[in-house]
Amino acid sequence: MNLGCHISIAKGLSNAYATANTICADTFQFFTRNPRGSKAKKLSHKDIAESHELKKKHEIKPLVAHLPYTVNAASPTEKTWEFACKIIKEDLVRMDMLGVEYLVMHPGSYAKSSLTEGLLKIINALQKVFDEYQGKTILCLETMAGKGTEIGRNFQELASIINSLGKPAQLGVCLDSCHLFASGYDFRTSDGLNRLTDDIDNTIGFSKVYVSHLNDSKMPCGSNKDQHQKIGQGEIGIDGILNYITSPGIKKLPLILETPVDNWLEYRDEISLIRQALKR
Repeated sequence: MNLGCHISIAKGLSNAYATANTICADTFQFFTRNPRGSKAKKLSHKDIAESHELKKKHEIKPLVAHLPYTVNAASPTEKTWEFACKIIKEDLVRMDMLGVEYLVMHPGSYAKSSLTEGLLKIINALQKVFDEYQGKTILCLETMAGKGTEIGRNFQELASIINSLGKPAQLGVCLDSCHLFASGYDFRTSDGLNRLTDDIDNTIGFSKVYVSHLNDSKMPCGSNKDQHQKIGQGEIGIDGILNYITSPGIKKLPLILETPVDNWLEYRDEISLIRQALKR
């Protein structure tokens, strides 16, 4: 089981690799650019070569990146939609050069339009992207908590996007334990876990699931509220987390912590907690 966390690359990718090594993470995730904006560091041949060297040296597998929150491929506003298309395409290419396996994105929010229109916007955006992108980095649509007009609260919505595009090899799904719990999957119980795995099997299929964010939840099951909590300190609890990460299909996925911490070193304690719990 590959376990890691979200790490800042503000001081460079080399520093992120060093942090991952310090906290005993064997995978990590980072934002491709300013998460609340659009600014991105220009990549040099040195950056690309160094990334490949460090990845091999520290045996990080896989590398996961996350698009900024400003990307909304479901937006009814043309300027916002065009921006989303531009950033998705640019960052897929940039991450492919860095040797990043997976690039995660929030599907988007349809705002004042409709679910049908929002889904069509995402489909059209990704069609535009995949018409030109031929790299190895896989774009992963994240499962969402279901707040407001965000798309991705259930697997049927994600399946409709993937199927409409002809199930491209470069498109998959990223699960999020907090989001799944908030959207109504109570995997603390055997019945709830079976419902989750059955729904995945019957819609997108586990072959399209590549990574999972691992978070406890401050809010109860079915709340549709996206509020992450540290592992074992929320409504899911350590036993619920263990149920989730040891289930068939999910136990093979790289797990990325996105829990609230004041210092990156706090992730070392959470990683240790999970690994110790798995030895019970």
